[in-house]
Amino acid sequence: MSLCGCNALLGIQDKSSHDCEDNSDCAGSEGEPACGSGSPCATEYEVKGTDSHGLAVQSQPHVDHVLRYVPDGTRLRVVCQTAHGDPVPDPGVTQDPPFTTWDQLDDGTWVYDWYMTTPPHDVNGYSPGIPPCTGG
Repeated sequence: MSLCGCNALLGIQDKSSHDCEDNSDCAGSEGEPACGSGSPCATEYEVKGTDSHGLAVQSQPHVDHVLRYVPDGTRLRVVCQTAHGDPVPDPGVTQDPPFTTWDQLDDGTWVYDWYMTTPPHDVNGYSPGIPPCTGG
């Protein structure tokens, strides 16, 4: 197996079925980092547990900034998290203190982490293995 892209920097073996000759074509599976040319390291996770509208992809980690919706089963590339976003007003999301973790995607947009298959959060509000976003 070869190392490629950010996986080489992190010392993670590339588990893809192809060689990453130019270090820009690594596609990580769930829980496994992947990098594209010029993009930050990202890990793919799946959208799960949304309603018929799907998960709102937003321009910032706050409600009412919807750009589009993606259905359950969509795989999104998460680069970092913030534990300081808005709680989403949803009767199915009850937690005290309120759940405020959001995931930033590799295109700079945001999704509410409650509906992603990221690892369970530590007490600090962040999933192990996903770095905090700058300033977050």
